[in-house]
Amino acid sequence: MKLDAIEKKLAYLEFRFYSDQVKTTDDDGREVWIKGSGLEFMRMVLEAKRALGKDAKLEALTKDLQREVRLWSRAELPASGLTDMVREICRWLVNESG
Repeated sequence: MKLDAIEKKLAYLEFRFYSDQVKTTDDDGREVWIKGSGLEFMRMVLEAKRALGKDAKLEALTKDLQREVRLWSRAELPASGLTDMVREICRWLVNESG
């Protein structure tokens, strides 16, 4: 019982600390948190892709953008909302290049 109370408190603290952030995993499988809904990031990706041409692959983006695309593609999100759309677009970019 005491363990349950500690787990609930920890979950609450984690929620408060990481609010407005999205849980994901990095390329090495470590848990990391990214900020925001991803809309600003997606705008940057789409602008870069447009500048590189419509058939540009993930590898044509800068290394930083590639890393962020991979992070967003693995984001742990609910099945709706803007962040879900960002994740699905990033998954598509990763899969298209793979």
